[in-house]
Amino acid sequence: VEPGQYHEVNPGQYHELDPGQFHETDPGEYHEMNPGQEVQLNIEYNPEEETKTYNVHKKTGDYIIGEMGKINVNNGQTLEGVRYTAVDGMVDQAQIAEILRRFFGTN
Repeated sequence: VEPGQYHEVNPGQYHELDPGQFHETDPGEYHEMNPGQEVQLNIEYNPEEETKTYNVHKKTGDYIIGEMGKINVNNGQTLEGVRYTAVDGMVDQAQIAEILRRFFGTN
């Protein structure tokens, strides 16, 4: 074995008692820490530029996490985009929208 490398007896092999099986108490259900915080999506179409501008964001605990971008509707290519994170309570969604409008040139 060369320096910095490792050796496996049976590469990529491991043993499971019941492959692919695990126990769920309530299959298909999960517990939300802060229920009702859905993803919000705003889309605007600009026929002159043939673009769609999107803003998708969600509150996650104490933060607002989002992404805004402009997409060419003819080929699906992203022309511009930015991801953002803000502390909820220090900056609200209206302030974020104003900042993005000012610096990104859209609503």
